[in-house]
Amino acid sequence: MKAYKYKLKPSAKIVAVFESWLAVLCELYNAALQERRDAYQINHLSISRFDQDRQLPDIKKDRPDLARIHSQVVQNVLKRVALISRLIEGEIKTCTIKREADGWYVIFAVEEPNKDVAVAPIASVGVDVGIESFATLSDDEAAPIENPQYFRRAECDLKKAQRRVSRRARGSKRRKKAVRLLARKHLKVKRQRRDFHFKEARKLVSQYQSIAVENLNIQGMVKNHHLAKSISDAGWGQFIMIVIYKAEEAGRTVVKVNPSSTSQDCSRCGYRNLIRLGTRIYRCRQCDLVIHRDRNAAKRIEQRGRAVPSGSRREVASCIRSDGPPRLSLRRALARDSGRETSA
Repeated sequence: MKAYKYKLKPSAKIVAVFESWLAVLCELYNAALQERRDAYQINHLSISRFDQDRQLPDIKKDRPDLARIHSQVVQNVLKRVALISRLIEGEIKTCTIKREADGWYVIFAVEEPNKDVAVAPIASVGVDVGIESFATLSDDEAAPIENPQYFRRAECDLKKAQRRVSRRARGSKRRKKAVRLLARKHLKVKRQRRDFHFKEARKLVSQYQSIAVENLNIQGMVKNHHLAKSISDAGWGQFIMIVIYKAEEAGRTVVKVNPSSTSQDCSRCGYRNLIRLGTRIYRCRQCDLVIHRDRNAAKRIEQRGRAVPSGSRREVASCIRSDGPPRLSLRRALARDSGRETSA
């Protein structure tokens, strides 16, 4: 099924018909939703769409305005009362309710049945993440992935929203409104970056069977104040996590390799050429290889990934590490947040 969307230019008479239909159908939607809520809260009964469909003939006798609307249109309204934008496949294990800047969300953790997956057309690839380009692949046929820089592009707008918060009096309704607006703008940037990561990860796992990435110490890298904003904007850590998730789903393998000197070692002969970070074209003094610095690094990453013996390869699920500083105990954290520091 494919959907085609077109903009209409209806006459005033047709607009009036549409408006009248919309009002009646909205009323039907709200009534159907209320019936389901009352049935569950009062009698602990679940009413299905088919139960409500059977009531439509009697309802149309009492509501001529509803009877004038095509029956399939009316039935589609009751179908949408389910409030589920996509069907859940598998067995629901947990349910999480989460509040974000633009409202409340429900998150279902689902155990899906095993699926037959096809082998990717290309055996392996190395991925070198960067700032000039978001990522460069070892595959010579693949163009570098451009860095969208969502935070940089929205930075001016975010600063204006932040100044608006600063100008409002603390505790006022106008300040709370400004804070919500700022939070929604940050949320938009976050979602843009996450959507970009998912799309690029999907492309990788559809093309390559084994994906080699650098085991980067991102927490240490962001301590460089000149690069911290650009590194955070790129979101390499989230991207690698999503690649691991998508690879596991598609039956692929992700290998994390040592990032040391991947930009210095020649991908053809292995000779180490010491070059500065600003040098973008790699020239090997041993074999005269001339190649873009990031492409050379990606090829070295792929070589290191293929060098890992197949029997000792870490599967995608075990590639996820939780490195980081030790956290406060729960008791101490609660006391700190409430302003009462106690000994844990």
